[in-house]
Amino acid sequence: MIDLVSLWSHLLAACLYGALALWQLRRWRSEPRRRPLVTAFAAVSVGSIFMALLGPFHFLSQLADCARHLAFLAFMYGVIGGGAGEPGQRPVKALYAVVAAVIALQIVLAGLFPRFEHEPAIIAALISTSQMIGLTIAAGALVLVHNVYGQAAPQSRVAIRLPMGALAVMWFYDLHLYTVAYLSRELPMELYAMRGAVLALLVVLFSLAMRRSAPVKVQLSRAATFQSLSVLAILGYLIVMMSASRAVELVGGDWLQIAEVALLVAMSGVALVLLASAKARGWGSVMLQKHLFQHRYDYREEWLRFTNTVGGDAAPIG
Repeated sequence: MIDLVSLWSHLLAACLYGALALWQLRRWRSEPRRRPLVTAFAAVSVGSIFMALLGPFHFLSQLADCARHLAFLAFMYGVIGGGAGEPGQRPVKALYAVVAAVIALQIVLAGLFPRFEHEPAIIAALISTSQMIGLTIAAGALVLVHNVYGQAAPQSRVAIRLPMGALAVMWFYDLHLYTVAYLSRELPMELYAMRGAVLALLVVLFSLAMRRSAPVKVQLSRAATFQSLSVLAILGYLIVMMSASRAVELVGGDWLQIAEVALLVAMSGVALVLLASAKARGWGSVMLQKHLFQHRYDYREEWLRFTNTVGGDAAPIG
């Protein structure tokens, strides 16, 4: 029954997204900003076919899934493209680069599945790692969706409400799927099967969104970007700890208790340094502001330059 639901739900999603991509090809030249979205629709269509016929852990299925993530990521980056040149672009680009790097890691991991298809223990470890990376991608993408919608001008939110809502539902379902897989230590095939139905339902939101072509203005905010960085850092810390604990479980043996104690000591040490040391917190804040945020003027450098000009060996000001 589950296989039947998975087959027909993903085939339905493939037909709907394929039709949506073909419908939007007529605007390929007139609206370049929508090209990543059309590419994403095509990737969802192809990936749904592979998912229905080959399963979720086949190399082609995972490759198409990564193409879907990258295309939707490019679409969101195009939405904030109107803020190019404003202060705050550097941290925003860093957020997108981090999520894109994790997707690239998923592609590399997918290439290992065919090589070890006759090694059940290695395949189990690869599946567990793939689920952890999928959880990371979904969590990071949700942070970026919040960042795009939160920094959009109030009059522009109407234009992006539907596509951002659809992307939020899509990645939240992925987050739920991979979280259940991690906590249950089993493959939630029911959730994998229903993902096709969820994607098919989201076609309604995407098709309604494609009818609106109002310009989008994004107001890049340092506070909102800093919140996104903080949430992404917390998610990264949790995912690293979860990955470490899963790796310890896979290794097992006599090293299990030693690794658990070492992991606990390392986590406690990092937390104590960050919470108790004002110097460490101040250094981290300065590094973030200096390397991630663009300032119109760095007043320390301006004052040093001014004093060197007045009191140095420079030519007379007159």
